[in-house]
Amino acid sequence: MTVNTDAVTRDWNGLTIPTPGTYLLDAAHKRVGFVARHMMVSKVRGEFTEATATITVAEDPLASSVSATIQAASLTTAQGDRDAHLCSPEFLDVETHPTLEYRSTGVKSQNGNEFVLSGELTIRGVTRPVDLAVEFECVCRS
Repeated sequence: MTVNTDAVTRDWNGLTIPTPGTYLLDAAHKRVGFVARHMMVSKVRGEFTEATATITVAEDPLASSVSATIQAASLTTAQGDRDAHLCSPEFLDVETHPTLEYRSTGVKSQNGNEFVLSGELTIRGVTRPVDLAVEFECVCRS
């Protein structure tokens, strides 16, 4: 992540967390992956290779927010025919809807460094609530 503040970390509830500020997703260290069932039998794993995200860490970490944009056409499952089908109008329709968007609406502390990030995910122009289980691991430098 890239930080736009001078100080790097602080303590909060026994965790070392970033100081308030705006952080950008480090493209070299990210993976936006998914697992989906194929015909209710096997799992298909894939990822989106192009995505950006901004994390705004608030003074109260539970008031922080995340916004992410995923380039739909960057989908890959390592199987070209399947990828083309998933990008087609039958599924993601990347020509009409080039991005998937996630905007957080809240953060709840679960246990230690585990949190639930509530938000809204928009795919093909349809927005639905989505909760993400997240775990914070600081590899920060003081």
